[in-house]
Amino acid sequence: MKIRTLIGATAITSLLLALPSPAQTQGEDPIQDSVGAAHDAWNAATGRDWRLNRSAELGGAGRFLWGASRPASFTPQDDQDWFELARIAFDEAYGIFGIADITLQPVSVEYLPLGQIGSTDKMSVEFVQVVRGVPVMQASVHALFAMNGDLLALYNNALPGGESLNVRPAASLWEAA
Repeated sequence: MKIRTLIGATAITSLLLALPSPAQTQGEDPIQDSVGAAHDAWNAATGRDWRLNRSAELGGAGRFLWGASRPASFTPQDDQDWFELARIAFDEAYGIFGIADITLQPVSVEYLPLGQIGSTDKMSVEFVQVVRGVPVMQASVHALFAMNGDLLALYNNALPGGESLNVRPAASLWEAA
């Protein structure tokens, strides 16, 4: 009788341990919850319903934000202005993407003549991610704007929290040689 009770108790305990805890069922990973809260705040600030795709590869951070527009704080006149507008956008969306401005190195501003195919012309701004002089492989971010500077979309393929990476060499030049 004691053996059956012990086996029954062990089986019930195993089942209970396999079930998600209340903390697990109430929400997702804290990082993803903070991304969701940042997305909600972004929508509230813009008064629009932006769509957000998240990326498991980026730890649940945002990959692509689109579906609405956000008015520009000024009208861009040259490439430097477009880079500045993109920096402002990524700064304001830090909670969604986790990309620090200090890691963004300007690459290009591209005019997209989409009016030729029945859409409207746009501007695309690209940055690569560099942490204390060390480029992060295949890490870039892009901002898409209307010609008047209104933000249309943000795309992230950079490492969230990259500014906190330790990029100091583990070996001296002489030890590595």
